[in-house]
Amino acid sequence: MELHKNLISVSWNHRHRLLKEFNDRQNGIFSCHHTVLALRVTGSLDIDALRKTWDELQLRHSVLLTGMDVHTMRWNTTPVEPAPLEILPTLVRDDSMNAVKVEDAAKKVLLEAARKPFDIENGPLSRMVLLPTGGPTYLAIISEHLVSDGWSRGVVFDELVKIYTAKMAKVHLSLPVIEYPFDAYVQDQNNFLQSPEGMKERARVASLAAPYGAPPVLSIADFNGRKNIRNDQIGRVGANLEPDLYKRLLPTARAHRISRLSLVLAASFSALEEVSGKSIIAATMSLANRANPALRNTVGWVADDVLLIAEPRGLRDVDTYLSHWRGQVLEAMNNSRVPWPTLMNDVSPESFGKNYDKPFISFVAESQKLRDAFRPRSVYDAHFVEIPITIAASDPIDCYISEDGDNLSLEVLYRAEWFTRSGIFDFIGQVKNKLERISGSQHISHL
Repeated sequence: MELHKNLISVSWNHRHRLLKEFNDRQNGIFSCHHTVLALRVTGSLDIDALRKTWDELQLRHSVLLTGMDVHTMRWNTTPVEPAPLEILPTLVRDDSMNAVKVEDAAKKVLLEAARKPFDIENGPLSRMVLLPTGGPTYLAIISEHLVSDGWSRGVVFDELVKIYTAKMAKVHLSLPVIEYPFDAYVQDQNNFLQSPEGMKERARVASLAAPYGAPPVLSIADFNGRKNIRNDQIGRVGANLEPDLYKRLLPTARAHRISRLSLVLAASFSALEEVSGKSIIAATMSLANRANPALRNTVGWVADDVLLIAEPRGLRDVDTYLSHWRGQVLEAMNNSRVPWPTLMNDVSPESFGKNYDKPFISFVAESQKLRDAFRPRSVYDAHFVEIPITIAASDPIDCYISEDGDNLSLEVLYRAEWFTRSGIFDFIGQVKNKLERISGSQHISHL
């Protein structure tokens, strides 16, 4: 018996992504857009309790059990049956493999599982896989980005541990009500964007973005302009900021009432001025969009990009630049009611629903608060620790800036057929140089 379908219109983010999916299929390409929560579990793990936990978690966040039609752009929000826990064959290991090599091998297996496509039209859009190794057990919850984002991963991790704990203790668990389900959020967003107020806001934000484009074309010096590149050929360069330098940013951050993480972003824009040759830098920045408390425990694709524009002027006057920077960040956040794909449609309609064929740069800043959502947890004899697994870059250059106490890491994922590794290293080196300049500036108080 076929379930009754509760159909609603997909969001602008969904529409853009589904059109890209359709075009890729026509060309025989599968572009993986999945979020992954990967965990190392040591100690005793109760598989039956884990199965029940996974079922309950999916039923609680029923958007994980839905499907979307790429042809009609309709979302069937009626949930299907939960996806069963999938237990993979035990990892083959030998005596020469130490813990690091075992984990590297486990990551490769989980990454392969994470790249497996979902049935987007019929659902479900999430799955859990378990990999035994004869030592630690590895788990991965893989979700379609259509119904999940980075914040959602934290929600899932927190509730996974809480539900599993209750199952092990054989007690009733009462989790907070999901005040603002993702499907309701999408409907409200669509209604706003079609309203007179929403159309006025769209026109205002589009007028600001029009001189730069959406996406805003920006490249570093070694961009080769090659046509028909493969979007799955991804390069990766990472670097850690010296803890002493990150500490030395504190006085400047306090004086300008911005976070040290924001200072790193400001330095990155100044570095882009050096490596791109442009005086005005326009790039995108990802926002969690969770300021509304009702969205704090919602699983869904709520995060979005905003256009951020800055004029570093060679850091000739650090204080003036940082005051300008703070204002530009606030303006970008103020424009966030218009989803990025909507802005693309209004400013650069030829880019909507297409894979990007021009270079631009996107930033994702992960604060300490967000990192805390993934701190290790212990449940009876089981210890859950997140391990990083990244599928692929979605933009020509993705810059991930992550804060962990007084440590900061910068990771750049880039399309390897467009940019060289040395060019990315040069950009990272410029970021560090700009941070040294900012940390050593004789700033004035803006309190």
